[in-house]
This record gives sequence, structure tokens and C-alpha cells, in this order.
Amino acid sequence: MFSKNKLSLSVNHEFYRLFTWKGYPRNLDLEHADYKTLNVMGDKSVASFNVTDIRLDFILWKHLYGALSFTNYVRSTHYRDYPHVLSSSSSFAFLLSYKL
Repeated sequence: MFSKNKLSLSVNHEFYRLFTWKGYPRNLDLEHADYKTLNVMGDKSVASFNVTDIRLDFILWKHLYGALSFTNYVRSTHYRDYPHVLSSSSSFAFLLSYKL
């Protein structure tokens, strides 16, 4: 991971696009539907997912290493018959390791 460098930065971004081709019929009453034969894919939609990772690795002291990691997830879904849904979540981590 390290040679003479004391710091390493990495950035990774992933993008996914998902489609639900066949949605519920527009006049379907979900409260009285037969769920044994219902199309379980849900409403016709297009969803986009973005995942971004940023990581900083560094040497703290001799054999002691540290890393900071930040991850952000964003989901955006456009439905045919329902409102647009936008959601996101983030995580932050600090890692500490000792190597002989």
C-alpha cells in the first residue's frame, strides 16, 4: 500500500440505472388485489443509484497506520403513477491498524 509515501488518496464512483418495465395496471386496487398473481415488480419506474467512496490512508507512526473513509449513497426513482422519490445516506469511518 505504501512505499516512501506517507499519504494515499483514493476516490471511487459507481452509477447504476435500473428499469421496471411492467408496472401495475393504472386502475388496480392494491387493497383488494390477489397477491399470489400480482406483478411483484411494482409500479413502472426508472431508478438511478450513485455510490461515491473517498478514502485517505496515512502512516501515523512507524508500524501504526490510519485511514479515513467517507461513503455517500444517492437513489433517485421516477415512477409512472407515484411521486418522485429521492433519498441519500452517508457514512464516515476511521480505521486504525498495526502492522509488523
